This record gives sequence, structure tokens and C-alpha cells, in this order.
Amino acid sequence: MSSDANLTHVVRLLPSPHGAHHGDPELLDRYVRERDQDAFAILVRRYGPLVFGVARRQLADRHRCEDVFQATFLALARSAARLGGRPALTNWLYTVALRLARKVRAQEFRSNTAENAEPADAAFERDPLAEITGRELVRVVDDELARLPERLRLPILLCCVQGLSREEAAQRLGWSPGSVKGRLERGRQKLAVRLAARGLAPSAVLLAPLAAVTVPADLLARTVASALAPWARSASPAVAALAAAGMRRLLPPAVLAACFVTAVTAGVFALMEERAAQPLPPAGPVKVPPKTVLVPDDPLPTGATGRFGSTRFRHPTEISELCVSADGKFAVASSDRYPNGAHRAYDLNTGRALFTLEGWNGDRFFTAVAVSPDGRTLATNQNGTLRLHDAATGKEKTRINYVVPAPGVKTRDFTFRTSKLLVFAPDCTHVLIAAGDGNALVLVDPVKTAEFESVQVSHTFPHNQLVHAAAFSPDGKRMVGGGEEQDKGVYFARLWNAETGKEQHRLWFGKGKIRCVAFSPDGATVAVGGDGENGKVTVTLFEAATGKERLQLPFPNTARVRSVAFSLDGKTLAASGSSYSPGFDSFSGDGTTRLFEVATGKEALTIDRTAIGLRFAPDGGVLVGAVANAIYRWDTTTGKALTPEGPNSQIESIAVAPDGSRIVARELAGAAHVWNARSGKYVPRLSVGWGSRSAVSPDGHLLVWLEADKTATFTKPSLPGRTLTGSRLRTFDLTAGAFVERFDGIKGGISRVCFTADSKALVTSGSWGTGTRFWDVATGKLVRSFLADEKEQPHGTSCSALSPNGKIFADATYSSHSSASAVYAVRLWDTETGKKLHDLSGHTDRIGAVAFSPDGKYLVTGEPPYPFKWERRPRAGHVFVWEVATGRRVASLPIEITAVAFAPDGKALAVAVADGTIQLWDAGTWQLSGEFPGPREWVTALTFGPDGRLFSGATDAEILAWDLRAAKRPSADRK
Repeated sequence: MSSDANLTHVVRLLPSPHGAHHGDPELLDRYVRERDQDAFAILVRRYGPLVFGVARRQLADRHRCEDVFQATFLALARSAARLGGRPALTNWLYTVALRLARKVRAQEFRSNTAENAEPADAAFERDPLAEITGRELVRVVDDELARLPERLRLPILLCCVQGLSREEAAQRLGWSPGSVKGRLERGRQKLAVRLAARGLAPSAVLLAPLAAVTVPADLLARTVASALAPWARSASPAVAALAAAGMRRLLPPAVLAACFVTAVTAGVFALMEERAAQPLPPAGPVKVPPKTVLVPDDPLPTGATGRFGSTRFRHPTEISELCVSADGKFAVASSDRYPNGAHRAYDLNTGRALFTLEGWNGDRFFTAVAVSPDGRTLATNQNGTLRLHDAATGKEKTRINYVVPAPGVKTRDFTFRTSKLLVFAPDCTHVLIAAGDGNALVLVDPVKTAEFESVQVSHTFPHNQLVHAAAFSPDGKRMVGGGEEQDKGVYFARLWNAETGKEQHRLWFGKGKIRCVAFSPDGATVAVGGDGENGKVTVTLFEAATGKERLQLPFPNTARVRSVAFSLDGKTLAASGSSYSPGFDSFSGDGTTRLFEVATGKEALTIDRTAIGLRFAPDGGVLVGAVANAIYRWDTTTGKALTPEGPNSQIESIAVAPDGSRIVARELAGAAHVWNARSGKYVPRLSVGWGSRSAVSPDGHLLVWLEADKTATFTKPSLPGRTLTGSRLRTFDLTAGAFVERFDGIKGGISRVCFTADSKALVTSGSWGTGTRFWDVATGKLVRSFLADEKEQPHGTSCSALSPNGKIFADATYSSHSSASAVYAVRLWDTETGKKLHDLSGHTDRIGAVAFSPDGKYLVTGEPPYPFKWERRPRAGHVFVWEVATGRRVASLPIEITAVAFAPDGKALAVAVADGTIQLWDAGTWQLSGEFPGPREWVTALTFGPDGRLFSGATDAEILAWDLRAAKRPSADRK
């Protein structure tokens, strides 16, 4: 039989991977959070042959081989929490196994045990290595393979040892298939040269020991059982000692290689040549389904033990603009003027961030972003400065940081701040921006502008009102712009000749402002979307040649169409709309994205999300758009989301069931999310209204939130002639999975809601004559209420809290939106009598954090250091500790916090600090006792579970669990 035939036979005998649909990080995470024995068993079966093969080739004694095998996986169990972010465990397990096997072999040598002695137990299989090559030869091969750089060695381990394809290896490593292929070939070549220099020529026959390695079933069972209690004393002293050695500093890269893989490289290369010579099957029409590479989330921060939700495809704050490259490979998200805002580029295949441009900083902010049609250039508009960046790296190439008059413009300024409009022309060199007072569009050449030091304007397209949207035809000959221009109440867009700057047609849209426009790929059709009237919203299609209306696509139950996009073949139009939130005077995060047949106007698909920045992938199989803080990808055939499920916006609150079985989080974008805390299973989201306040009952059964109710209108003497919208409490039984409707509409401005400790009553608070009210949960009836004097009524309540015994209520209020005249206060109320107990003064800005200690003795209040989105400068916060009984301030912490929570035993106070860390303060001495590095973004919610674990929620929708025992002790200068 030929060498190639031998190799083919051996490759077929390779053990198939177990649980291939589960990634290593996912399995480790399940094991760390739940001690999931099944998850650990998959890892043992997956890597068992690799580890056992290492031990057998290094050691001849069966019992010592088994000790190394068990010790390696015991070390994995003990180190699992810090290994969760590794894309593949191949390198780690092989290194530990090799280190331990060599350690045992050294011990044998010192005790005069023959290194290559045959096994004493007849049940141990005959060793093929002794019959084919001998261990000394294998060790020479191992030495040379170990000298390879890790980037060349790792593809060999995955593709040759574990038998993965290049595509599978790329998914494990987060590399491209091309990178795996190139590094695999270079690794083979380097290895062949080094072995030849030592007089060795790899042969396919050396693969026989690989096919012969089988892990005994009893050994697998014992190893998996040990994972239930990795620190127990049930392990033998020899195994425990080896496992401890395996957890110490690993060997340098020079010993990370596999001893038998050298032979695999030459053989597999021959097999690849054999397969390449075979004729390919005839080509035919094949529909390739949308593909998502499931890349593991980022490694957990130090001290974190689990993650709920996903960091993939998540932006730091709400995405105000999304630009997708024409090839569908990357997208750039912008946060405009939001706190911690930034321009960040994302890989649309993996969801990983590629680079971040400088974001919000003092009075600096972004207002627009665009990607050139060729995908090479990124344009941003920051604080009156137009910048061009390399789209691959984010490096700045050109900047226009000055303004000069533009022809035909009323004012002498480019209005970068009032308009988000920024569009590349099809030639990739010119950029369309808003100029003057935002009513004109100007086509400029940034490169020539930087060269001549004056704005080089190619054309000016005057409008009479603010322009919100513009688009070029694919050939660059036409341009359409629309926004707030109207004639006798009918809004219209202007269609221009982009080459001459002359207006060609007016596209009469309807009774609402225009928000989005798009050209079809053939340039023959223009789609226009915008606001509606009385719930009647449409997307209108116009003929580009004549400006005549061709078709109206109805969009029911929608107040505004936010984005439109054509598929590349022009047959499908995607449009996304949002609904209106009565009482909140804003557009909500609720809405739908719909796909229409362009020829007939027939609706083909509805997706239960509202999005901006819609764009089809080149093949039409995937639609991309931004939902709150997340970049979503949908299968255009089924509507299925290809983005990992979970929260999509800032986490506002987290609650943990008393038995620790359930975690409930509410996000700013109007959804509640539930996980099984033990299994990590995610329950589909529950819509709770955009921006609404919510609470989970202490017994973990009910979720309640506030909704605007137009039937509960009321008036206020201080606002004559104005009718205000009331609220309604909505309740959902988390155990039964059903709504429980018990409450009628409430007349008043309610802004906060919480449960009493026994879960039997709800407490609501607000302004405009609402005061504080107690409601019976079982009947929905009002139990009691108390109001402040009219002259003391605040403008609003920023946060509130109820003492654990339910006797004292604290509300943090502000009297005005104006920072110059506002009064900020914390008031303590006796809930039985309605009497005000104390006014806690000293805060100089809006209070964003209030928490009672578990015994009700102390109250902590703090001002968030970051501004609201309409403010431009940061401010210093204050954190005060108050004695509830006296109203006396007992401590002032020198930090700026974004969230706060007391530990269940009351001994520690957890605070999220503005610098990104999470700190622990001793509640007896009010001294810093420990800290975590924190997640990658600002923490906005903190809570403790019944087991003492700390849970944090951040602006990027990430929820983490923390083990307080892993908190880092502060340095002397931090105490």
C-alpha cells in the first residue's frame, strides 16, 4: 500500500470531535457558573485522546499515564474561570500534559526507573511507538516542532492533530480561513527544513500511533466525576500534586508542541494533493444560507465569574447612525452627542470591534459618519471638523478644521452641529454635507480643500428648510435631498442633477417630514420615508426620471419611517418604522422592519424590531441595521436574527430571585430580559416600554413597569390649558409567563416604582400632584398616599428607594431643568403618616443613585459624573452617607459613582466608579477594601444576589457576575 493510501486510512480513523456545536468558552462558562458536569464531559471527550496520547508517548507505565491524564483535566477544572476566553484549549491542555508527563519522567529517572520500560499490566495495549520508531525519535520531532512560533504551531495542532478543517480552525481561532491556510503551509515548510537538518524525514507511517490512541472508559468516567468538586480531597495525592504543578507558570512557547504532529504534516499535505487532483463536481445553482461565525465573547474581566447577554455587536451607547460598507464586511456606528459616545468600526462576521475613534470629550462630539462606496475611506464630522480616515485602521488622513463662506449659502458657516447629513458621492472623492443654517447641501472635495487651504465646493444645492436625508444615484448623475421643506402642509424632496447642480423634480411625499431616502440600484426609482399623520405612514416610490409617484407602501401602527434600503438586485425594499410614546413626547424603541416586493408593493416579511442604517448584504441574504446599542443581522428569508440574543441597550436595573434561580434585567430601550441563573438559558425578551421604570418583586414572581395611559388624563393648576397624560402599572407573572392586569389608569406624573420587602405592595412616586402612593399588589387598589405641599412639589424625581422594613421612603428630586436655578434634594418620609422626616441637603446636581443599608441604618446618595445627552460638559459628583434616624451626614466618599448597592449582610458597599472600576467599601469604617477592574464600559446598575455575588449592568448591555473574594486589595495610596 502506498504512503498516501496509508495516510488516508489513518485520517479516517481519527476520532470525531464530541459536542462540536459547543465552543470551548461556552462549555467552560457553563461549568464555571453551574458546575455543569455534562459540559465538562464534552471537553474531556473532545481533548482526551490528545492528552492521553501525550502521556503515553512520554511514559511507559500505565498508572502514571492515567495520573497525568487526570491531573491535566483537574488543573483545567481548577483554572476554568480564567480560561473562559480562550478560543481553543488545544495549546493549553497539550502544554500542561507535556509538562506533567516530563515531570513524572524526570522523577522516574531520578529513582532509577527505566525510561522506556514496558507496561507491567497486560491489559494495557501494546505500544505502537516501541515497534515503529521508539520514543527517542519522537522526542527529537517534538523538540523541533516546539521551536515553531505559536502562530504557525497552533494551526498544525488544530488541523493535523485534532483533524479540524481550515474553516473549523478559523472559527475556533477567530482568524480568516486564508490566514489559517497560509500559516499552516509555512509551518509545514519550516518543520520539514528543521527535521531534514537533523537527518529525519517525516513519514505517513508515524501516524499509526495517533489512530491507535483510545482513552479507557473508566478513566473518562473518573476524570469527569472529579470535576464536580475539583478542590476536594478525593483525588489521589499524586494526581493532586501534579494538578497543582500544572496550574503554576506554564512552560515557555518552546515546549508547546505536539511530539507526533510532525509526521502528520507531511502526510496530510500529501492527502491534500491527492484530493486536489480529483475532479470537482459540476457547478449548479446553490442557495447558500446566511452564515454567522460564532466567535466567543471577550474574556471575562478579572474577578468576574459569568456573563449574561453578549458583548458581540454591542456599541457603548445608543447608535445614532450606522454606515455599512458596500461589501457587507464591516460597519461603523456613531453615538453622536451621547455620553461616552464614539465612532467604532465592527467586523460584521464576528461582531468584534475593529477600532475606535475618539468619542465624546467635554464639548467635542460627533454628528455624522459615512463610508465611501469602495469601502476604503471613512468620513466623520466632529465639532465642526470634517475628517477622512483610513477605513481599515481608522487612521486620520485629511482634516478640514476651519469654516469659510460657501457660494449661495445664507450664512458664513457650515452647520456641522445641526445636521447629521454626510454622504459620499459615487466617485468616492467628493462628500455631501449640510451648510449654512442646515438648509443647503454642499458637495465638497476634502483633499483639494486641505491642499488649497480653502473649501473647494463643486456644487451647492439650496433648500429652504433643514435637510435630514440625501442620497446619490449609483451612477452619480442624480441626487435627492429631503427634510422639513413643505408647501401648504405637503412635504417634498428635491431631485437634483448632481453634475450641474440644477433641480429636476420635486417628489411630493405627504403630511410628514422626510427622514430617509434611497435610490434603487438601477437609479430608476427613489424611495422616500418619514413621519405620518394620525397613524397613517407610508413609504413612497417615485420615478427618478419624471418625479412621479409610482407606488405607496403602507406602514400600519407606525409614526415614523426611520430607514429605507434596496437590495442589490432592486427587487426588495427594506423599511423600518417606530411608534410614538404618548405622554413621553418621543418616539419609542418599539416598531417593525418590513421587506416589500418593489414591483408589486406586497409585504414579504416583518421583523419585530425597529432599526436605522438598513443595508442589504451583496447577496441579499442578510439585512443589517442598528437596534438601540446593537448591530443586528437578519436572515431575509426567515427574519431570524443572526446577532446573539440579549439586551441591546444600557442596563437600567437588575434583580435576582430570592433563591438565586432567576435573573431579570431591564434595558433602557424598552425590554426586560430573563435568564435561568444556573443554566444560563435565555428567555425571549418582554417589551416593557421605552424608557419606562420597572421593578421585580423580592419573591421573584412579578415584573411591573409603567406605561403612559391616554385614558387617565389630568390637569394641573400651575399649567393652565394643558392636558397631561397619566400612567398605568403593568404586571407580568414571571413564573406563569402571563400578564396580570390589576391596575387602572393613574392620574399623575409617576416616574418611579418599587416593591415592599414582602412583595405585597407597590410604591410609586412622582411629581405634578402625584406624591407617593402605596398599592395592594393582589387587588390593584390604592392603600394610602401622601403629598408634599404644592410649593415643595419638585419638577421630577430622579430616583427613589424604600427602606427594608418599609417604614421610610427616600426620594431624590430636582426642581428645574435649568442647572442655574435647580434645587436638588433628598427627602425622607414616614410611610405610615406621610410626614417628612428629613431634608438631606448638600448635593449640587441631579442625584442618580440612592440605596438603603439592609438594616435601614444608612442611606447612600450619589450624583452621576456623566451628563445627560443634551449637556456638553462633565461635572464632578458627590457621594454622601447619611444616618437615617438623624439625617446626619456621616461620611463623604471621594469618588464619582454611576451605581451603588449594599451587600446582603450590610458589611460592604459596592459602587461603580466613573473611571470604570467597581469598588468595595467597608460599611463600618467607610474605607476602600477592594476593587475590580470592571467591564469595558460604564456600569449603570448594581445588585447583589442571595449568594453574595455582585451583578453589574453597563451601557453596552453587558451583565457580569462578580465573586467578591476575587476583589483586588487596594494599594496604600488608594485607601
